Amino acid sequence: MPSNQKKKNHSFFYFMVPFLVTILLFGVVGFLAKDFLLAKLGGDKSIPYQSNSQISQDLPTDTVLKETARAGDDYLNDIIFVGDSRTNGMANFGFVDKEQVFAVDGINHKDIQTSKFITVKGVNKTMTLEEGLMLKRPPIVMVSLGINGVAFMAEEEFVEEYRNLIELIQKSTPDSQIIIQSILPFSYQKEQSDTRMRNTKIDAYNGKLLLLAKETGCYYLDSAQALKNSKNMLDAKYDSGDGLHLNQKAYEVLFSYIVTHALYI
Repeated sequence: MPSNQKKKNHSFFYFMVPFLVTILLFGVVGFLAKDFLLAKLGGDKSIPYQSNSQISQDLPTDTVLKETARAGDDYLNDIIFVGDSRTNGMANFGFVDKEQVFAVDGINHKDIQTSKFITVKGVNKTMTLEEGLMLKRPPIVMVSLGINGVAFMAEEEFVEEYRNLIELIQKSTPDSQIIIQSILPFSYQKEQSDTRMRNTKIDAYNGKLLLLAKETGCYYLDSAQALKNSKNMLDAKYDSGDGLHLNQKAYEVLFSYIVTHALYI
C-alpha cells in the first residue's frame, strides 16, 4: 500500500476513535439524566423519604431548616415529638400517633428531664424521657418546649436548662438528629392578661434557642412565623379560645410547615 494511503488510514483511525468514544459518553450521560429531568419537570412534587444510609452525607449544613419539597408520611413517622400541651395537641387532633409524642401538659424544659410520664406498648412501667428515648432511638427528635418557662425563668436559667435537656437527649439517643422548634406565639388577650408573657420576650428567647442549636449541633425549625399575624402575635384564626392553645386549623398549618421544612436523614 502506498505510504500516502497508510497515512490517510492512520489519520482516519485516530480521528474516529475519540469521536466514537465521545458519542458513547454523551449517550450514557443522557440516559442517566433522563429520570432526573423527568422528576424535575413533572410528577409528584413531594420528595420520597430516604433511609439514613442513603442520604446521611447530604445533611444540610445550615442550622435553620430551609423550605423543601413536601416530605411524605414516612418522614413524620420517624420523629418523636417532645413537649407540653401544645405538643399533645398534635396527637389529640390525630396528626401523629400518640406513641410518637413524649409530652406533658403544663411542663417546662427543666422538669421534663426528671419526670416519669412515658408509657410504651409492651413495657410494664412508666419511664423518664431518657429511658423512653433510649428504648425508641428515633431518627429525629423534635423538641417543642419553653412556653411554660418564659413567665418565671430568667434568661440565663432558661438557656442553661434547655442546654441540659439537649445534652440529655444526645446522651440518650446519640444517633438521632435533634430539631429545636421555635416557641410558638400566643394571642393579644393572653399577653394582656399576664404581664410576664410577651411575644417580644418569646422572640428574644427563640433567638437564644437558635444560638443553642448552632452550639450543640442541632437544627432549628422557625415554625412560629407560620402562626403569627401582622402584629407578631398568634393569629386569631389559630386560637383554640384561651389565647395559648391551638385549634385544628393551627395544627394543619404547623404540620404543613414541618413537612415543607424537612430534615432528610
